[in-house]
Amino acid sequence: LHFDAHTDLLDRRLGIDICFGTWTYQILKDLASTDHIVQLGIRSSGKNKKHWKEKLGVEQYWASDIKKWGAEKTYQKLKSHYLKLGIEEVYISFDIDALDMKYASATGTPEPDGLLPTDCAVIIKMLSQDFKVTGADLMEVAPYVLPEGVKESARHSSLTVAGDIAKVLLRSLAL
Repeated sequence: LHFDAHTDLLDRRLGIDICFGTWTYQILKDLASTDHIVQLGIRSSGKNKKHWKEKLGVEQYWASDIKKWGAEKTYQKLKSHYLKLGIEEVYISFDIDALDMKYASATGTPEPDGLLPTDCAVIIKMLSQDFKVTGADLMEVAPYVLPEGVKESARHSSLTVAGDIAKVLLRSLAL
């Protein structure tokens, strides 16, 4: 399960085949089926959702979808998708820029119109009740990166939110 503002589904980024913009594309080769990856919070992509589904088979719930459906309905769709595929274990990769930039601006590529931290927490908590969460990561937390127009106080709020998400991820792990 991949929370992110960006798809990271490029085969190359700036001529490099394995990097921050290609890792999800690269991991598709190691999965039994490409629809095992579900991406939540996408909103900055050069292509639309249909393109990624048709080209690579990746399931995506864009930020606008999640805002429209709410966390619970989003989770029910996710759960249905995973059950249909026979998924029993899930790894969660959480890129902090999945969140709206007002909650997590201290990152390399903050994006507006993102997810609410509370919605992400609800989805992760519900997921951990129905599936074994075998691992998780929290990516691109960059408290010393202050993009133009971002105030110093945003750095502290980003760290607080990152800490809260980290706690939710840790609690979701099947230890």
